[in-house]
Amino acid sequence: EEGDMTAYEIAPYITWRIECKDWKDFPIVQQWFAVGETIAHLVYLQERGRVRTYTEDETIYYALA
Repeated sequence: EEGDMTAYEIAPYITWRIECKDWKDFPIVQQWFAVGETIAHLVYLQERGRVRTYTEDETIYYALA
């Protein structure tokens, strides 16, 4: 609904089980793992036709299908 985004931009919208006030408080290592998990979910959604991807300037974007 927010438009096309990268996995890093999508990750803060997911509910994570970590005791931090918001995404900016996540330790960088936890952000790394969270983005990886976000990509896994996005690939799942892409395989089911719910999300589409495209690459622009070597950056992968995700959009609702």
